[in-house]
Amino acid sequence: MKQQTLFSDNIFVSYSQFYIECEDPDDSLLPSNPFHKQQNGLCGAVQSERLFFTAAPTDSLINLEIELLDSKPEVDENFDEIVEVSFTRGAKDILLCEWAHEEEYPLNIPEGIYRVRYNIKGFELDYDYENMEEPEDDEELLPPLDGQKYLIQFWPSDFKSDQILKKTSEYAAYWHNVAKEKSV
Repeated sequence: MKQQTLFSDNIFVSYSQFYIECEDPDDSLLPSNPFHKQQNGLCGAVQSERLFFTAAPTDSLINLEIELLDSKPEVDENFDEIVEVSFTRGAKDILLCEWAHEEEYPLNIPEGIYRVRYNIKGFELDYDYENMEEPEDDEELLPPLDGQKYLIQFWPSDFKSDQILKKTSEYAAYWHNVAKEKSV
């Protein structure tokens, strides 16, 4: 299997969100829309050329890796939460975006239809706020949590409905239920 790493770094998430979307989207990405009629609440894929990702904690840096593969990978059981969605990549440039597009990172994904697997390890981890020192600067970002990792994998595929491949945490179950409730 051929694999290309498109991104491997920390990004800032705010309101537990980050995105992959085309440059200059035609309409706004509304948090209530990306999961419409989906089973999962971690990766919203109903809007064309857009993916909406749920992350944790609410406002911090996360460790993220994005891979482009030439075929379907094996499921990595080291991850606690795993969902899959379909994604159509059109002609516009595609970007990994932090909250409100504060930072954007171009992704080299050719046009086509892809399956996207969103893998999360340590989704329920959180900071020990009671024992943390106050940041010296209001702009200081919390570092990624030890033991938490996010991996997004793209590979060419026919269009399929979203799937929950693995769910282990109450936090993921909560987000899956939110998606289902908003789809009714």
